[in-house]
Amino acid sequence: MKRLIPAILLAVILSTCLYTFPGMAVAEVSAWDGTPGTGIAQGSGTEADPYVITKAAELDYIAMACMSGETFAGKYIKLGVNIDWGGREWTSIGYSTSAVFSGYFDGNGKTIFNLTCSDVTVGIFGYATNATIKNLNIDYATFTTNTRYAGAIVGLMRGSVVSNCSAGENTKITTTDSMENTAQIGGLFGLVNSSYIDNCTFYGEVVATSITGTSFVGGIAGVIGNVSEVSYCINYGSVLVTSPSTQEGKYAFAGGIAGCIGSSSAVGSIKNCINKGTVTAIEYAGGVLGRVHVAGSSMTDCYNVGDVSANQGFAGAIVGEVAYNCEISGCYGLPSGSALDACASIVDGVTVASDALKLGTTAEIEALEGYKNTEKSVSENIPVFDVVVPTEPAETTTEAEETTTAPQDETTAPKDETPAPQDETTTSPTETTTASPGGTSGTSEPKQEGCKSVLGGSALVAAAFVTLVVIRKKKDNQVL
Repeated sequence: MKRLIPAILLAVILSTCLYTFPGMAVAEVSAWDGTPGTGIAQGSGTEADPYVITKAAELDYIAMACMSGETFAGKYIKLGVNIDWGGREWTSIGYSTSAVFSGYFDGNGKTIFNLTCSDVTVGIFGYATNATIKNLNIDYATFTTNTRYAGAIVGLMRGSVVSNCSAGENTKITTTDSMENTAQIGGLFGLVNSSYIDNCTFYGEVVATSITGTSFVGGIAGVIGNVSEVSYCINYGSVLVTSPSTQEGKYAFAGGIAGCIGSSSAVGSIKNCINKGTVTAIEYAGGVLGRVHVAGSSMTDCYNVGDVSANQGFAGAIVGEVAYNCEISGCYGLPSGSALDACASIVDGVTVASDALKLGTTAEIEALEGYKNTEKSVSENIPVFDVVVPTEPAETTTEAEETTTAPQDETTAPKDETPAPQDETTTSPTETTTASPGGTSGTSEPKQEGCKSVLGGSALVAAAFVTLVVIRKKKDNQVL
């Protein structure tokens, strides 16, 4: 009986820990084996009874249904488990402007991970129109655009709301080596139009290796325009533009939060955002923002404490270039790298209030109430995501998986028939720079700060083992 005591104690310790701290349980994961999805087994798609995705094949079904014209408008979807895509190619949910996603998607604090995605417009969601997306995490993923829009969460969004989302440090947003058009890419979002985003974080890397025309690259979003707002977001990741624009008189703009604000002659705004990552570019770089692209756009209470570098004269601790009159207030930046001034360039005829862009030390900036309020908001709203570990791709299964319930009342065409955007933000602005920046710039290693996570089951086992060792030693001492 005495010999059973350690085993009994181990079981008690583990069960007590898992009961007391349910978040510490081993993450529930569904790994996709290539089986095509045919429906969703749980739920009816209403707010009270949402579709609940419990298998990876059911997520595949969502993407395939969108490609067939089902927008999921008015439908509610919840992620019930973490999804391991097995290292396979991902098909964006909402594949084109004629096949968009317009539903409600609750990530439920889960992670979609271990995937690649390459196309014109890429993200977990490619085109989101009048959609709501929240509580979702992406990791171990690479999104590559060969033409235009890319972001881990949404490539191109209109009339949508996204909140409490994140992408981990193993997430990469990039361009192909040979771009066919201008890049509008960000860590989480490519092009943000008529939409609202709040309480999101990015930990990975955004890398633009080939740029054509005026392009915008950001830690959170590539472009924030058409009366869109991004607030209470933090970028921990790195933003890197390795080459200049291939078109004469055109430039690439990089920012810790966004490549630019303003698009299609409509304003964009950033409020209460923080950049903690590195921003490195050949041309214009800003700690928070690459460029003010449309007059009347605004930036309020934003902060940069990351390193910023570009060719001499083209790096700003807060902004790369203010090209149009705008509303800026309460923004602070850390001079670093070649970003010794708050703004690299303010175009002739444009005015910026003398106290709008301020420099400070890291300690001074982090002590500001606005900075602390932003960190508090993000920490209180973003879920604590499970620790996930990618698997090797499994052998593809060809048989379709059976389900008991499939979405009803499927629409045959998207409700939003907005025509495809034609280079929405790349219309050449009135170029006011007289010379193209030259030379090269060094790169910076991305900070290795991971997403918030919970203690894994292995730590619990280790703790239990230590406890048993102590008990064993005490028992041995008693015997002696």
